[in-house]
Amino acid sequence: EQANIKAVIFDLDGVITKTALTHASAWKKMFDEFLKQREIEHGEPFQEFTHAGDYLPYVDGKPRYKGVASFLESRNIQLPFGDPSDSTSMETCCGLGNRKNQTFNEVLEKDGVEVYPSTVRLIMELKEAGIKFRQIVPDIHEDNNLHTEPYRLATILAEKKAEAVLDRLDDNEIALGCDTIVVLGGKILGKPVSPGDAAAMLTEMSGKMHVVCSAVALMDREKRLVSDFELTDVYFNAVTPDQIREYVKSGEPLDKAGSYGIQDRGVFLVDRIKGNIDNVIGLPRMLLDELAGKMAEMKGSYGI
Repeated sequence: EQANIKAVIFDLDGVITKTALTHASAWKKMFDEFLKQREIEHGEPFQEFTHAGDYLPYVDGKPRYKGVASFLESRNIQLPFGDPSDSTSMETCCGLGNRKNQTFNEVLEKDGVEVYPSTVRLIMELKEAGIKFRQIVPDIHEDNNLHTEPYRLATILAEKKAEAVLDRLDDNEIALGCDTIVVLGGKILGKPVSPGDAAAMLTEMSGKMHVVCSAVALMDREKRLVSDFELTDVYFNAVTPDQIREYVKSGEPLDKAGSYGIQDRGVFLVDRIKGNIDNVIGLPRMLLDELAGKMAEMKGSYGI
């Protein structure tokens, strides 16, 4: 209310919907079928598409067609880039990208998709407050290996997300970008690459304190920018290997930074927190309110 926020823009994957693993599975299915056909037609030995070796370094976080081109380059496979209108039967980067999208849609049609309860609660609160919102997927590559201080990295990624959607905003709209990272002993804990990686990560965090950092950035069409981050200390209980094994088996940790979600089944992991819980389960609203006020001052208006 203090900042007169009139609209909010949400990212989709990993914010509203739990689709990260569905995307990864669709990429694997498409590329494995493509590579097996290459073996038949060109005699190239089949080497499967893997999550850690291929998806994360070449595809994850990139626009679809650029992800295809990046992976093919890593395998020394040359195909025309093509056009976004290419059919799924065409062997171009765009054709393969559309083939992946078709596979992804088939999985969604068959199995549906889960949503994050905390985001749904926030959306309902926004609706009740009369605030409009819409979702735009930013085309950026989230590189957690940048040689920079972890909290600064989160801020950079939030700023990149906001800037990536500027050309799709109306003149009176402001882009909101947010990025959350988990830091243990100075090391960034990203999303696990496998169930075994998730179990190892949770074992390392057991009985220790880690930091959840959420960065928020606001940017308008004239590229006026305000950004900052908020930190919350999270203290884990000492948990047993059996507890970790059962939690990983549920599938919940596999699309989350740090391999857990405090708002869902992972609540048993947490002993206590020091700081703002909104920072851990959703958007840090006090920080957003502060930044919205700064943006309003910069624009000379309180009609954000």
